[in-house]
Amino acid sequence: MDFLKKNKKIAILAALTVALTVVGFVLINWTGTSLAQTDADLQATRAQIEPLIAPGLLYPDQKNIKAVKANALEIDSLTSSLLSEYNNPDIVTGVTEPIVFKNQANDFANEMDRLYRTAKIKIPADYGFSFEMYRNILPDSQNTGLLNTQISVLNLVLRKLAESGITDLKSIQRVNFANESGGGGGTTGAKLSDLRVTTHEAKGYREIPFTLNFSGDIVSLQKLLNFLALSKNVFVVKSLQVKNENITVYTVESALNEHTVKKYTGPFIVFGNKYRFDIQITFVLIEFIKPPAPGPKTNPQNPNTP
Repeated sequence: MDFLKKNKKIAILAALTVALTVVGFVLINWTGTSLAQTDADLQATRAQIEPLIAPGLLYPDQKNIKAVKANALEIDSLTSSLLSEYNNPDIVTGVTEPIVFKNQANDFANEMDRLYRTAKIKIPADYGFSFEMYRNILPDSQNTGLLNTQISVLNLVLRKLAESGITDLKSIQRVNFANESGGGGGTTGAKLSDLRVTTHEAKGYREIPFTLNFSGDIVSLQKLLNFLALSKNVFVVKSLQVKNENITVYTVESALNEHTVKKYTGPFIVFGNKYRFDIQITFVLIEFIKPPAPGPKTNPQNPNTP
């Protein structure tokens, strides 16, 4: 004790040295444990990240950006090719001068009138083939785009219909504008049709409908349907209504008896081809358009905010 009292400083330093040594051992042991845990955490994180940076998964770099642009150009080229392949050049599109369309509508009506009378097909009196209004009135210039498409389609279809063997063209309906009259029948003042253009902008096409009402047999209907199916343009039949126009429904036996014994000259229907039907068909022209370019995604909570 005398030694400690005489050497108090040495005793204090010795005690501090022992205490610091103990604390050091504790810290070293704790740090080693923490480092081991940290290394384990890093390994687990690395295992999650490595699949994301595998060679097969590429992040946007200059090479990838070029590839995306090349793909976009190829898609645009294929779209243009599709539009060209299935848009018949005989179907005129685009706006023209009103006087140009007026003259075209009159020429069309006169040509169809001559064609149908030559084929001995009955048509309504004073018929303009749905364009009666434009005999004396100019269309609105903004309407000539759709009008040009409509008259081009009808020019193609009505020519084929005249060759199919029908006996009576009763009416033509097309999409009318609000200022039109006589668009659905044979004379000015007829009720405007209920047909409407349906545009599927995101899908890249629009539907332009037409309705024809005529009398014919099964062969004439087949010819019209085949024409629509084989056309370079895409036509889709939306509805088909067929009503019997025969006063007497003949059996094969009665038709043979009348034809052979009584020299019958009416419908001879051994194979059904001479049945006369009232046929109403609604079809649409599928007109391909380029869909809008994709824009930036918007916040669903606020569409005006990206």
